[in-house]
Amino acid sequence: MKRIIIGLACAFLASVMAQAAHAGSLGWGMDAPGVMPKAGDKVFVANHDSSDVAVIDIKTNTVIKRIKVGMAPHMPMVSPDGKYVYVTGTESDNVTVVDAHSLEVVKRFAVGKGPEHMNFTPDGRYFVVVNHDSFELTIVDTGTLSVVKQIPVGREPENVTFSADGTRAYVTGMASYEVSVIDMPTFKTVASIPIGGGPSFAALQPLGSVRGPEIFSIHPKQRKAYVPNMDSHDVSVVDLETNQVLKAIPVGQKPHHSTISPDGRWVYVVNGGGSKTVSAIDAKTDEVVSTIFVGEGATGILFKPDATQAYVVNRDSNNVSVIDTRTHQVVRTIRTGVNPETGAMTADGTRIYVTNSGSHDVTVIDATVNQVLTTIKNVGVGPWAVDIAGGISFCH
Repeated sequence: MKRIIIGLACAFLASVMAQAAHAGSLGWGMDAPGVMPKAGDKVFVANHDSSDVAVIDIKTNTVIKRIKVGMAPHMPMVSPDGKYVYVTGTESDNVTVVDAHSLEVVKRFAVGKGPEHMNFTPDGRYFVVVNHDSFELTIVDTGTLSVVKQIPVGREPENVTFSADGTRAYVTGMASYEVSVIDMPTFKTVASIPIGGGPSFAALQPLGSVRGPEIFSIHPKQRKAYVPNMDSHDVSVVDLETNQVLKAIPVGQKPHHSTISPDGRWVYVVNGGGSKTVSAIDAKTDEVVSTIFVGEGATGILFKPDATQAYVVNRDSNNVSVIDTRTHQVVRTIRTGVNPETGAMTADGTRIYVTNSGSHDVTVIDATVNQVLTTIKNVGVGPWAVDIAGGISFCH
């Protein structure tokens, strides 16, 4: 979702004294003193308004470097092997590749128009960029760091998700009410799955007036996926064998983000439109079993690896709601900075980093006690998305 500069969104142990973040005095490409940590010990934050990436040492929670990237970076993503960090430059129509160890830029290449979100194939061979404004995918060979294919998809594509074996890519077309299915071995579109009113209805509407599917969440154990539909206020359940919609599950207003728990039991859906709710769907019955009231302007969800708790980032109420997944109840509300946007969790589920675009800082949550550990200042201007090697994250 594109960011609106006037302030609207595109899409934590007792408080400990914040450690001094010396990165605020660093120039581009200048390193803070000391030994650089390993790639898995770093957090990468894309700063939309200062067009750079802040690198945080996860052990000290201090910024050790800021790296100049493309204009208005939307999302950083660490490669599966931990070698590189890829960053989309939404307003410069390019991707910057950073060596995750030396923290130097190794390549910058052009893609389509308005690149925002991206993903890696399960085997790490390809890196796929979703170009929101030119309605296409850019396929990048991670071995050569070169573009190998541009593939047209639906209007205003938002996200790309891969089947477990990597043979299929699913691309949500927000303005065309469809999901494009790409055969990755041949780079050809093999199906289009109508969502909500479908492409024929969407084509009759002015561009920008419809908001269909944004995300395609594939179940880890069953051959089906869940697709929230903002305009129809429901979630489509898609059969991955037939590419047919099996069912539409009514949820709250303007659902825009869905996350499946690691054990595959629950699908949590973030509802917008001022509803301040998350719908909990039982993945066995595909029925809503609970409506959970959270904060305002929820952007996304992170589950702990053991699936016992879920964390909802609430942009407009400046907090994170902690949900007990056994009861589907909010058990704690954690204060963040101003306008929290996205979050990333370490692989062991003990720490969460939340970007705050309004206060230009990052809130660090100790997830073992669900309290603020520290706030990292001087990360850059307008921190948006964040990623950690080996961890989990979301972007909007």
